[in-house]
Amino acid sequence: MAGVLRNPLIWFRYGIQLLLLFPFVVLRSLGLSSVPEQGVLRNNPVFRLFATVAAIVAFFASVATIVAGWNKVASFSKTLLGYLHK
Repeated sequence: MAGVLRNPLIWFRYGIQLLLLFPFVVLRSLGLSSVPEQGVLRNNPVFRLFATVAAIVAFFASVATIVAGWNKVASFSKTLLGYLHK
């Protein structure tokens, strides 16, 4: 357990997981009872896999932005979204 607490990648994944759970928490607090509880989603293996993939993508996007610079990443994103839009 102590190794898990010292691993920054685990903390990063938990942070992404909390960001992904935030809309569900807000909807549940507004009284929408059909939204699953936070614990049910957090322990779901599919949600955990999605959170892990999102954390990996966010990490590499951060590194790419630091290395290449914001202008090149923004230009690439606009080009990619242009191709996806067609």
